[in-house]
Amino acid sequence: MPILADYISRRLKDIQKKHNFNPHIGVKQIAKREDLKEPYYRFRELVDLIQKLNLSVPIPCDPIGFCPGKSVAAQKPQKLYLFRKYDGSYPTDIYKLGYSTNTHKRLEQVQGGNDGTLHVVLDIPGGRKLERYLKIRLREYKTRDVKSIQKGEFFRLPPAVMRPLLKELKAL
Repeated sequence: MPILADYISRRLKDIQKKHNFNPHIGVKQIAKREDLKEPYYRFRELVDLIQKLNLSVPIPCDPIGFCPGKSVAAQKPQKLYLFRKYDGSYPTDIYKLGYSTNTHKRLEQVQGGNDGTLHVVLDIPGGRKLERYLKIRLREYKTRDVKSIQKGEFFRLPPAVMRPLLKELKAL
């Protein structure tokens, strides 16, 4: 049985490296994707075999990076960033909040359309969910369109708000 378990483990790793199927979601994760049906059914056969033979083989899956058809290795981790706007050499209380796989490249992109200079204040692991949570939490400090979560990523954050927020985020 150890040889069979090793073989199944290697096959699952190969499949998951390319597709990252979630064993808990089922066939709906490949809906409307003909190109994923064959690898998914091979994956399901292996998972079913593990269960039938009661093997202790871990099923590799990254539910956070779940994206069938896209290589797990190609999915870069997302980072939450906070940029501070400077007016000349003087810091302002204007901050830009967002997420990206490459914070410094994103800084260059945003810098092009900005009248001030932006500096990285925070660069931590996190993605869309954390960004959305913070945007909702800081909605009243938006520099434009306070009612919309989507529009505007710039916030006017006074020190009384900024200090505890930074402390909280750095602790994550």
